[in-house]
Amino acid sequence: MAKSSGAAMENREIMVRVDVAQGAFDVVQKRSGTEWKMDRGDRADIVVTDACGEERVLSLADAGRRKARMNADGSCLAVYGDFRGVDSSLEVRVLLRLRGEDLDVELDVDDADPKLQFDSLYYPRSFVLPESKKNYWVIPLQGGRLVPSTYRKDIDARLGWKLKLKCHGAVQDRSGMLCLWETPYDVLLGETNSTRTGPKYVPRNMESLGRFRYTRRYTMCFREKTDYAGLIRDVYRSYAGRKGYLVPLAERAREKPRIKDLPGTMMFHQLIAIIRHRKLTKRLVTFEHARKVFEKMVRETGVRKGLYHLDGWCRQGYDALHPDVLPPNDEAGGVKGLGALSKAVTRKGYHFGLHDNYLLYYMEAEQYHDDDAVWDRDLRVFRNRSCTPGGANGVQTPSAARRFVIKNYVTGQNVYRRRWRPLSEYCDLGFCYFDQFLHSGGGHDQDFNPLHPLTRREFVTGMLDVIDIMGKDLGVLTSSEHMYDFAMGHYDINGNSDGVALCDPGEGAVPVPLWNLGLHECMAVTDVDAGPENLVRCGLIGGVLHHRPGARFDYGDDGGALGREVEYIRRAEPLRRLHEEVCFRECTGSRLLSEDGSEQETDFEGIVVRGDTANLTLEISGSRKADGKYDFGDMKKEAGPSHW
Repeated sequence: MAKSSGAAMENREIMVRVDVAQGAFDVVQKRSGTEWKMDRGDRADIVVTDACGEERVLSLADAGRRKARMNADGSCLAVYGDFRGVDSSLEVRVLLRLRGEDLDVELDVDDADPKLQFDSLYYPRSFVLPESKKNYWVIPLQGGRLVPSTYRKDIDARLGWKLKLKCHGAVQDRSGMLCLWETPYDVLLGETNSTRTGPKYVPRNMESLGRFRYTRRYTMCFREKTDYAGLIRDVYRSYAGRKGYLVPLAERAREKPRIKDLPGTMMFHQLIAIIRHRKLTKRLVTFEHARKVFEKMVRETGVRKGLYHLDGWCRQGYDALHPDVLPPNDEAGGVKGLGALSKAVTRKGYHFGLHDNYLLYYMEAEQYHDDDAVWDRDLRVFRNRSCTPGGANGVQTPSAARRFVIKNYVTGQNVYRRRWRPLSEYCDLGFCYFDQFLHSGGGHDQDFNPLHPLTRREFVTGMLDVIDIMGKDLGVLTSSEHMYDFAMGHYDINGNSDGVALCDPGEGAVPVPLWNLGLHECMAVTDVDAGPENLVRCGLIGGVLHHRPGARFDYGDDGGALGREVEYIRRAEPLRRLHEEVCFRECTGSRLLSEDGSEQETDFEGIVVRGDTANLTLEISGSRKADGKYDFGDMKKEAGPSHW
């Protein structure tokens, strides 16, 4: 049992000093002497809205009542209440408990007064790292990034749903801290920067349907002699196993044989139609033309297996009128054209997949109804601020998404005396790609509709039940751009760079493969960032590229676009062969070989990949199929595929 004295507690490994007056605590790792000092300067701990509708920003340090109590089990409870400027009952309780090298943090807020609208609690506060390039933050943004304490550029404070592993950490003086989010659904990661303190990262505990509702839990793990790879590989991976997030591909392949086809499969991406809403512009190719493009690509590249991802096949083209996607676009060839294309793709050994969207809910869709849409806290239908090609849209509830997926893929639809056959009747579906499917922690993934209120957790779990219709009931491979750790048991393919690709680092930050170290899942398919640097980064995560032909060729004017695409695929062939070997292997190591992170090394159970993004070289050793050193420095930027 941990010994405690006053506002401090300790055991053999760490000591925690609680500063009740400031609403902070410091941690000392005893063996190394490393001290983690919590920020005292941030005065914005709590955000609420009072009875007059005015937003109030409160600080624990300004509470009129602050006290600490040491419990019999060695834990410390700090209580804060009587906040100035809030004429209502509000009490915050912070419970700290030691377990070896781990510190458990529990947060409770008494916000039962209906006159007070709770918004956010920013806690535990950020530690302040000593200024040094060797001290850095470990942030699982997309694939992962390191942010040194010397970083002074402006940084985006809205990480939101881009944080793929629900944790964050830091390293200083060769000691590490990893904060695991035990209750992840109502948390974002706040991010700030200043010339005085450098980057700071703090969890933002958001409201759940306007209240705090339940205890929020974090486990802060402190480790000696470690780095970012040790924190994620050892600490996080063990945690993910306990939570049930770690579901190996090899294990899933026993239940779904199609998964065995994934090693070494590239994704070929093609677009049929974009029809701009309320404008005269239209871009369209037929399903027959798409078939010719695909067959030419296979013939010229020699790639005999892969994933064929088709965009813009719906009745109104790309991102329009969802969920009314049937029948397939008539001008492109309709039901017969789409069916013939899918069969041609399957005959070549590829899995045929459709891009679809069951999060966005278009207000001009024939089957749109307000009761099936997510409502905001003002009890109005939520509207997305940005319009896609299809016009104004909101968000579907999971029950509506489930109903439409069943209609579109399983049973067919009977609407306004028209019968639409389900896609599974005439398409050889091998996989599905649901765009924007989960936005955990966003502003629209909870529903205030009094007929069917949904918390964020209920919303996310409901949407994962929808994806299981495709994966478990129909047996197709499932994919999305939003790959979170808690959703890994429901997905087979990572179809977009938002999941595991090494993120765009920004000036001074370093991309590293945190996703692979934590969950591995080398089924990774990354978006194409036209240029050779992406080939190097893709090799470091053991992934394969997501290829798409140039836009001009898509719309009927070759212009050499497919030729550039073919050359890019040929240059990426070592990555495809690498992926064949590492797809079912664990990522066991990652390290920086240069101070700026341009040179890195990744280990997949003995297959070592060394990449240099400055000199555009990739070296692979220990592989039977991809051994060698590859130089991409002579590739011109236009050699890569252009985005549509």
